[in-house]
Amino acid sequence: MTEKLYYTDQYLKEFEGTVTSCEKTEDGKYHTILDRTAFFPEGGGQDADSGTLNNVEIEYVFEKGDDVCHVSSTPFEIGEKVKGIIDFKKRFLIMQKHSGEHIFCGVAHSLYGVENMGFHIGSECITVDFDKLLTPEEIKNTEEITNRIIWENREITSSFPTHEEAENIEFRSKKEITGQIRLVTIEGCDVCACCGTHVKNTGEIGSLKITSIAKKRSGTSVTMQVGEDAYKDYASKHDELARLSNMLALKPLEIADGVQRLKDEIASLKYELAKVKLEAFAEKVKELSGPLAVVFEKDLMPDEVRKMCDLLADKVTVAAVLSGSDETGYKYTLASRTMDLRQLAKDFNTALSGRGGGKPEMVQGNVSAKQNEIEDFLRSALQ
Repeated sequence: MTEKLYYTDQYLKEFEGTVTSCEKTEDGKYHTILDRTAFFPEGGGQDADSGTLNNVEIEYVFEKGDDVCHVSSTPFEIGEKVKGIIDFKKRFLIMQKHSGEHIFCGVAHSLYGVENMGFHIGSECITVDFDKLLTPEEIKNTEEITNRIIWENREITSSFPTHEEAENIEFRSKKEITGQIRLVTIEGCDVCACCGTHVKNTGEIGSLKITSIAKKRSGTSVTMQVGEDAYKDYASKHDELARLSNMLALKPLEIADGVQRLKDEIASLKYELAKVKLEAFAEKVKELSGPLAVVFEKDLMPDEVRKMCDLLADKVTVAAVLSGSDETGYKYTLASRTMDLRQLAKDFNTALSGRGGGKPEMVQGNVSAKQNEIEDFLRSALQ
C-alpha cells in the first residue's frame, strides 16, 4: 500500500520514495508504484498532480486499489530510489479552488438545503451541480457569505474518523462511503467527506466569484472562479470594460445604459431603413403583372424578403423574392393570393437543393442554386 504523503502535508513540494512496481502497458506507457508519494491521484472531481520523478515527467496519476500509480514514458527499476518534485503552482491553484467550492457548497447547504450532486475543477473554471433550483438572489447571498468566510481566515482541517465515530458526526457527502472516511472541516462553516487537497486557512483562497448560473434538469448548475483564477477573470474583464469605456466615451458604470441607448437607436434606424426599402421596392414593381414575378434583391433580412414578397403578391399570381448570391445561396419567399404553393415549394427545394416550408399562401426557405436556374425552374413549373 502506498503511503499517501499528500494527506499528512498538502504543502509538500518534494519527497523521496522507492519503486515497488513498474509495468509496461499496451500503449507503451509505464505504470510505476512507489512505497510513498506526494502525487495526488485524480479523483473526487479533482485533477491529478503533475511533476517529475528523477526528472522524468509524470503524465498522469491514478489510484490502483490501495496504491497510487504514476504514468510516464520512461521505466523505473524496482528498488530504485526516486526524488519526486510536485508542480506546486498547479497543486496550490487546485487547493484554492477545492477549498472555495467546499465553503460555497457548505453555505448553500446550510441556508437552502441543497445537496452537491457533483463538481469538476477544470483548468478554466469550477462547475457545481445542485439537486434543487436556486434563485439568482439565493446564489448571490451564498457568494457574499462565502467571501466573508474566506476573508475571516478560518482554519481548515482534516481527520480520519472510524465509521463508528462518523455516525455521531453530521457531515456532507455526495456518495455512500464504504472505505476509509476522511472529513474536511472548515471552522464554523462545513464538514464534508472528501479525498482532495485543501489550503490550511480560508484566507489563502483569496476570493470566489460566480460567473454563470444555469438550470440543469430539476437542479442548478453554477460556474465559479476561485483564488488566482478569480483575480485573472476580474482583471481580463476589467481591461475589456476599460476598452469599451474608451470606445463609448462613457464611465464604466454607465456602459450598460449607453449600450441600451445604442440598441434603441439601431432598432429605430433599422425600422426606418426597412420602410425606405419597402417603398423603393413598391416603386420598382408597381408596373408588374401576370402569372409570375421573380425578383432578386441584395442584402435583405428574411423578414424583409417576406414583406416584399407579400407586397408583390398583390400584383401577380405567384410572387418570388430572393436575396443572396450564386456563391452563398438565396433566402426566398414564394407567395400567392390564389394558389396553394406547398407542392411547388416541395418541388423547388428538391430540384435546387433547398429547404423550407410554410402555409398554402406563403412559403419561405433557403436554396443553393444559381439565379438563372431559379428563374428557369419557376417559369417552367408555372407554365
